Amino acid sequence: MYKLDIKRVAEKDSDRLSPSMAHRITDAATELKREPRPRGVKKLAEDISVGDHRIIYLK
Repeated sequence: MYKLDIKRVAEKDSDRLSPSMAHRITDAATELKREPRPRGVKKLAEDISVGDHRIIYLK
């Protein structure tokens, strides 16, 4: 399982999200810990999109 680090700026910005979007982003980020290359991920960019938001991650 991979480690998940959330930047402080992302935590601050999460206060402005709707509860449903915050939940979707949390679920997607948590799933990245189990499967770092889910369907739909751009291999070169190492990010996934959740609505209008992006989760960017490093191996």
